[in-house]
Amino acid sequence: MHATDASIAEVKQLLSFLDGAVIVPDARHHLWRSWGFCPRHTWLLAVVECELRLRPMGTAIIYEDLAKRASTVLTNWALPRSARLQQLRPRAACLTCDHVKIGRDDPAWDHPTQVVNRRRRFLEQVRSTQAEWEPHTCPVCAGGKGPVCRIHLLEGAHAPLGQTGKALSDLAKRLRSYYRSLTWQGPRASPRDQASWVEVLGWFAGWRYVLEAMEERQESNG
Repeated sequence: MHATDASIAEVKQLLSFLDGAVIVPDARHHLWRSWGFCPRHTWLLAVVECELRLRPMGTAIIYEDLAKRASTVLTNWALPRSARLQQLRPRAACLTCDHVKIGRDDPAWDHPTQVVNRRRRFLEQVRSTQAEWEPHTCPVCAGGKGPVCRIHLLEGAHAPLGQTGKALSDLAKRLRSYYRSLTWQGPRASPRDQASWVEVLGWFAGWRYVLEAMEERQESNG
């Protein structure tokens, strides 16, 4: 079992969230306070949706909303840097972490969990857009030239907050174009739009999970 693999309890909760809880106002308000899921479950949300629902549409919608909110915080010139960063800290626990503490394994979820942990569709979509997102990774996480991710901003990495906020605003627009392209008669998404969901998860959760998942696949293919 790889460190990037999901447990049955994680898969069950994340899929249940995508299939219903995501539209519950209390759940969305919780996500605003927690800035989404923890780093691990941010990425696993997309993995579960790619493997069991084909495309990360719900993931993109959630993080487009959060990206706009983070952009507003970071471009609020009325607040000092320390206050803006403080607002980016979670004020609520990760929903999935809370569930896993009390969740139980369910044999009916063995097969879906095996499908999720193959990460076939997830990695296909990540690799197909790699040329677009790779130059925009966090310079601390992955040596890219994109905005410093939220994780490293909160750990003290230096970055111009206003510029980061502008990058997030632009990213939110591309996310909207991406998920609208997945709807009936939606607009065609550009390659940059298609990479937007990878970029936004990297900014909120850091790039470690996805880079490790890609490396594990390369090693398994030998």
